[in-house]
Amino acid sequence: MQNIGKVVQIVRNAKGISISKLAQDSSVSVSFLSLVEKGERQPSIEVIGRISTALQIPSEALILLAMPKSQKITSADEGVSSITDSIEKLIEAEKSLKRLLIKIEENHAPG
Repeated sequence: MQNIGKVVQIVRNAKGISISKLAQDSSVSVSFLSLVEKGERQPSIEVIGRISTALQIPSEALILLAMPKSQKITSADEGVSSITDSIEKLIEAEKSLKRLLIKIEENHAPG
């Protein structure tokens, strides 16, 4: 589940929740949550449950989104599927934006 931190970060940002608020609502430290979002720590299933509750999304959605695409499974729950589809689109949009910004920087770099 290497992507769980990225998923947490994207959902948190999309909902306009600060990292400190999410940490408080999830009963974890800000430093731990920051490490999770950076992919440097993996939360336990219990912590994933608390984070998903604080984000008001099913923990199943976080777990499904964090799975590698090669091992991707889907949920029979239409609500969870809708959430995962929307978040996957946000992840792809973020990747596209990063690529675009890199291209712009390269084109405007002195030299």
